[in-house]
Amino acid sequence: MKEIRIFPQGYSMYPFLIPGKDEAILRKLKAEDPVRKGDVIVFRRKGERPQDTPPIINNDTPGILVIHRVVGIKKDGYYFLGDNQKKNRVEGPIRREQMKYVMTHRIREGKRVAVKSPVLFVFWTVYRWIIPIKDPLRDILYRIKESITLHSKKYL
Repeated sequence: MKEIRIFPQGYSMYPFLIPGKDEAILRKLKAEDPVRKGDVIVFRRKGERPQDTPPIINNDTPGILVIHRVVGIKKDGYYFLGDNQKKNRVEGPIRREQMKYVMTHRIREGKRVAVKSPVLFVFWTVYRWIIPIKDPLRDILYRIKESITLHSKKYL
């Protein structure tokens, strides 16, 4: 089966995908392929993509292709979130026909690792448990960093 290699842009999937460093290996999603919570899928947002917009970018432009992780499956569709996004950014429902590709591998520093590998499975499992506390934790760490920066400037 033919694979597609892309260089994801943006930080919505950080640290799983690092822009400028990682490649995502994709394969076309077939109708019979199961889609599960935790899968990394490329889907097309609803709406028309403006002509001057690249086909794969990471912003809120309608009609573009987005690579995010499935975080929920309900009767009305699938729900997606970038690993580095706040919970209030969940996108959905996304219909099955909007889903185009599934990520099979990540390439970082020349090393090809299957998305379903034990290492990435452990990463996703741990990260899934961190998701509810990552936003408050990130805010606290940011405040600490700002405080340290402010204090260090006083003494320069």
